Amino acid sequence: MANPKCKCCGKEVSRKTAVKDEYIQTQNLKLANRYFCNQECYDKFHFEDTIKDNFYRITSEILNIEPLKNWYFKKRLSELKDKNKAFLILYKKKEEFLLEFESTIRKMKTEKSITKNYEIAVYINLLEIYSKKYVDIDNHTETKIELIDYIDYENAMPKGKQVKPRKTIFDID
Repeated sequence: MANPKCKCCGKEVSRKTAVKDEYIQTQNLKLANRYFCNQECYDKFHFEDTIKDNFYRITSEILNIEPLKNWYFKKRLSELKDKNKAFLILYKKKEEFLLEFESTIRKMKTEKSITKNYEIAVYINLLEIYSKKYVDIDNHTETKIELIDYIDYENAMPKGKQVKPRKTIFDID
């Protein structure tokens, strides 16, 4: 039988020395094993899982939606360049991010009524901005980049991604 690969780093490990993790497969409800080369890889793999779970839990609390069932949220999340950094930011900088998000939404609500998809767009845009703001969040060295006037409050898009107005039948080329 071939040696399994580490689930975290992808190295081949022998079954005798590997750290074994049992889990239930969701497709056929069988008990299966994951193998890791050492305890550090095991901890790293499960830490990333907890970060993802916390990200979706916090997001559902903030936006009052189920993120995995909302197609618009999935689409906008797939546009993020570095999802893992966004997950980490919400995990480590939750309070600061929430204050920024609440103040941004409050500003927008005073100007006009906004929809849930509008809130989702602002949420994802702020995550992207925060991922640029904290460059080395993994190494616990925060390097802040000052971003002034980064959101166009008219259509809740970062500068440079503005939506063109729709053409009507009255527009002549």
